[in-house]
Amino acid sequence: MEKKDVEMKKWKIVALFLVSILSISMIVYQKSIDLQNNEHKIKWEKYDAGLIKELHYLDEEKRIISFRGSEDFTSLNGWASIGDRYLVLGTRTASNEGIDEEPKKGWTWHAIVYDLDYLDKKPEKVDLYQVVKNYDKNFYLLFQGNIVIEDDKEYLLLTLQQYEKKNRITVKMDLDSNKIVGETTEKLLKSNYPNSHNLTSLGDAIYNSNVYNRNDFFIFSYPYCDCINFEKDYSKFIQLGKANKEDKMVVAFRKKKISVEESYQMLRHWFAPLGQDKLEVIGTDESNDGEKQTKVLETYQEFAEWSHLERDW
Repeated sequence: MEKKDVEMKKWKIVALFLVSILSISMIVYQKSIDLQNNEHKIKWEKYDAGLIKELHYLDEEKRIISFRGSEDFTSLNGWASIGDRYLVLGTRTASNEGIDEEPKKGWTWHAIVYDLDYLDKKPEKVDLYQVVKNYDKNFYLLFQGNIVIEDDKEYLLLTLQQYEKKNRITVKMDLDSNKIVGETTEKLLKSNYPNSHNLTSLGDAIYNSNVYNRNDFFIFSYPYCDCINFEKDYSKFIQLGKANKEDKMVVAFRKKKISVEESYQMLRHWFAPLGQDKLEVIGTDESNDGEKQTKVLETYQEFAEWSHLERDW
């Protein structure tokens, strides 16, 4: 009888041991499954302006730049901005855990800075998260804006948000030193030139030429209309675009090299029908009661007043 009891105890111990191993295995297996599920759920995304290549001066005076942008090139929401000496593109990597929230491990945000005085120079890659930390560790980067020019110096505007109080401020980063030098009341985004969405004949001409412009960049896409002076004046630029149909051909003015009046008159010539010296720019304004008013806009000042634009260079 005692021998049987001993045998039973042995089997109980073995059974308990096996149950314990099985339980531990199940826990480890479940944790492995949970980890795999979490890894599967976290998706990394890249947000940027796209790529640019073949950066050139469009004119002998080096007042206008041109480049071939990738199919996904965009200048919206501050992803691309031009000043006078600098061209800045944004590139950001983040997980899908909350793109507008505080930065998480592995997130990156860089400004790719091109020196337009030296087109052969390799662009500088500036870690914007680190720039903000160096300025004030109580804030993180929320939004990248445009380049502004003050006293012949160029700054990149950045929106910062405070970690705890959630206060937002706009600061300016000196593009010579890549350091934040203080707060500003400047707008992060603003349009500096006539665009394809304003209610003028120039806006219509830009749109009808299959050109999109926002944030100072004029973006030509295939198919080209073969109907405006620009395509004849800069035929090599257009031929390059036709040879690379998936890419976007981009033109932009350097801010201090050419006045807004000069650029306005240039746009009137560029988007005039082939053979016509300048486009007659007519502004149209429709009141709430449906009555339309029109005005010929010969100068940039007239255009700015009509479009309620304010410029300081």
